[in-house]
Amino acid sequence: MKNLILSVLLFFSVLPCVAEDKNTLVIHLTDGTSVSFLLAERPRVTFAGDSLRIVSSVAEAALLRSEVRRFEFVADAASSVVDVPTASGECVISKNLLSVSGLNAGATVRLYSLDGRLVCTVCASAEGIATLSTDGLSAGVYVINFNSTTLKFLKK
Repeated sequence: MKNLILSVLLFFSVLPCVAEDKNTLVIHLTDGTSVSFLLAERPRVTFAGDSLRIVSSVAEAALLRSEVRRFEFVADAASSVVDVPTASGECVISKNLLSVSGLNAGATVRLYSLDGRLVCTVCASAEGIATLSTDGLSAGVYVINFNSTTLKFLKK
């Protein structure tokens, strides 16, 4: 499910943000959580088989219908980040290593490709450090997730 939410989040994060009457899509999931996306245009939302499809003029995404309780378009005046919570853990990317420190022992660090595919999972050591090699990664954008923190990085 996180892969699906991540895919939809990445899909809508590339859209430019402009103020409109109902400029936010809110997807309420069956696990009780909600995900909101600020939109540049109102996309077309359809149901096809077991999927909820969201299509705009620039991109398209799909969620499993069984994971979506409901969705709605709402007016939202938010156009900038108001509060940024501080995250536990620090991510450092060197030439061929990605290292996250300040974690609890055994904490999970996940690396996703831009299409939402899980590429790698690493657990933090007893010292609270998780390290993975970026040597085997193709060039492109990747997403790192740890301790409810999500970061993007570009592998050249």
